[in-house]
Amino acid sequence: MNAAKTNIIRCHNGLCIPKTFLKDEYNEAECLDKSVLLHSVPCPDTYLGLNMFICEEYACRSDEGRFLYGDGECVEDFGECQNGRHLLLIESLSVQGNLSDNCWLAMVCLSKIVDHVNEISCKQFLNLSRILSNLENCKYPIPFPTTPALLGHVRFLYAPKQTFNINVELALLPDYVCYDEELCDFLTPTFRYENLAC
Repeated sequence: MNAAKTNIIRCHNGLCIPKTFLKDEYNEAECLDKSVLLHSVPCPDTYLGLNMFICEEYACRSDEGRFLYGDGECVEDFGECQNGRHLLLIESLSVQGNLSDNCWLAMVCLSKIVDHVNEISCKQFLNLSRILSNLENCKYPIPFPTTPALLGHVRFLYAPKQTFNINVELALLPDYVCYDEELCDFLTPTFRYENLAC
């Protein structure tokens, strides 16, 4: 984390900004997490007269457990957003890639991003105990979603788990984040998966 000096303010996300930014007359977020903004400005449907940076580059506070959809709106879990980007996320899950049907079904339901697959609720699959047994038969590590989750190259990997340790009420979180090392040369990888560093 950056050490903030006396003429600097530390944002909630750890980044530092000059205190002079706070003295300007514009009602804009100086920190990407809006932690030093006194009055929050909602992002309108049209951006006429509003600094687009506020809405497009805003980052949700990590302690809020919310996700950003690129329009300044943070939503709970993987809820619907006004700009419809949640539909792209759901669509990305429909790409099965090389995952078996059973493994893909288990990952879709356990990730909690959607609650229905082919018009059958994940709760029904869980009640039938199919989900956890399907997960045991997956080829590991499991890349999910099968397409990059962020920035066109960041992928999530899931390691084998003992199914009795999985809390089906909570979203299954990835064990590893993998990325293109050339684009993230500031990170030190732990291992490699295919052509990605993790």
